[in-house]
Amino acid sequence: CDKKNTMVADAEILKLFALLLVRFSGLVLTAPVLGSNNFPVMGKVGLVGLSAMIVTPSIAALDTPLSSSPLEFGIMAIGDLLIGMLLGLIMRLMFAAIPIGGPITGAMMIAYVTMGIMGRVVPQIHMFVIGFPITISLSLFVVAFATTFYIGFIDGMLGRMWRNVKTAIAAIS
Repeated sequence: CDKKNTMVADAEILKLFALLLVRFSGLVLTAPVLGSNNFPVMGKVGLVGLSAMIVTPSIAALDTPLSSSPLEFGIMAIGDLLIGMLLGLIMRLMFAAIPIGGPITGAMMIAYVTMGIMGRVVPQIHMFVIGFPITISLSLFVVAFATTFYIGFIDGMLGRMWRNVKTAIAAIS
């Protein structure tokens, strides 16, 4: 009886490992650096396998066993794939926000330096009265300008993500 319980536990661990493989695969498909074509496929496969092997033992035993039905398990795998891809998409959005923060910071620094020089050259100008509207207007302009590029980037990224989802689902079925 103890051997049977061990075999059931091993089967559950194997199913959990398979689901983790699928989730990490979705993450690697859409993650900013790992999802690019420059990262070798063997490296991606190795990273997915290693990540699943590291995480699987740290997950506590499940209260209810995972489904043995291939259809239910396939649906769970697709759900895990989508969760992994969503995590990769969130990472990609965070990476994409960094360059947008750069132009905003650069524009604000240029504005502050310009206002500092103006304050020295023409001391009669009250920089607080003029500075706030200038910095607010400039930051709104830069954000509006950067948003047009950001929307195009997100649109292309979502298109690539859905193509990857379709490819992954076609490979599964």
